[in-house]
Amino acid sequence: MSKMRKLLQAEAPKLITFGCSAHFLNLVEKDVSPKSIVKHIIAIQKYFRNHHQPHGWLLEKGGLMPQLPNDTRWNSQLDCLQTYISNHSLYVDIRDEHMESIDPSIGSLIDNLSIQREAINLYAQLKIVGVALDKLQADDTTLSEAVEIWQSLIHNEKLALYKDDILKRFKKAIVPCHFLANLTDPKYEGRTLDRSQEEEAEEWLNEVYPEFMPGYYAFKLKDANCFPTYLFNDSVKSTTSATNLWRIIEMKESKSSKLPANFAKFSK
Repeated sequence: MSKMRKLLQAEAPKLITFGCSAHFLNLVEKDVSPKSIVKHIIAIQKYFRNHHQPHGWLLEKGGLMPQLPNDTRWNSQLDCLQTYISNHSLYVDIRDEHMESIDPSIGSLIDNLSIQREAINLYAQLKIVGVALDKLQADDTTLSEAVEIWQSLIHNEKLALYKDDILKRFKKAIVPCHFLANLTDPKYEGRTLDRSQEEEAEEWLNEVYPEFMPGYYAFKLKDANCFPTYLFNDSVKSTTSATNLWRIIEMKESKSSKLPANFAKFSK
């Protein structure tokens, strides 16, 4: 993916390319899942999914279909944990009722309560990532919002142990145009960005679209000659998407020439 982006940018320097944030966030789920625990959960799930008799006993008790992690299905790690936790009491019942028929190695894993505790703790953490992943997959999620979603994970205290893992994926998913979109979103205005990220966005804009720099700084200064002050009112920002706000600016700009040509179209 990264190689393809570099090749495209070499051919068309002004072409904006970036990776799939949902894909990288799905990798975060795998990064933060301890293999030493997950492998035991998968073993139990596979046993009750793939063995006819245990699977039948599970269905008789109204259990959920055991889910397994799948590299091609996002949030599958979360689904695996959720179905394991939901089914665990049924696994215990089946183990007690059919002790002679259940594989002893699986039985000992079911009886290991530390695995259940770890699964519950891990699920609580992955749920935060899973909710973020669902937001990233939404059809109307913007580049600016993607930055906010990633930042919320990076600074989430419940995920503090995995901050380095999240940052590693964040740096692969987020590129300067994401930061620029966040900086020019009236709702966010780059408030969660640090100075280096802001500079990265500005350097990219100056290198690729230098003609838009005056418009960018006019926006940062909330220059009333270029932007109606009501566009920055909290009531407007909270109810109107950045895309629509820039569409309004574009419509107004078509009747004047205060901003660089196509700047509003580019920003929306």
